[in-house]
Amino acid sequence: MAIGRLSVKVGKAGKASPHAAYIARLGQYEKRLEQGEKLEASEFGNMPKWAATNPLHLWEAADAYERKNG
Repeated sequence: MAIGRLSVKVGKAGKASPHAAYIARLGQYEKRLEQGEKLEASEFGNMPKWAATNPLHLWEAADAYERKNG
């Protein structure tokens, strides 16, 4: 019998863009790669066409248009 499991992490409002940048080591976090930190793989998938060239635009828009009460 298969048992399904789902885990959801709820963070603070307005933190999606910095979190995505940290995970992909983009922007201010690129320095960590120069300091010897290793990044195994980073890829953005299933992005809308308007965010295909810069995936952080999606997360910036999500932060900007997020509901006040979650």
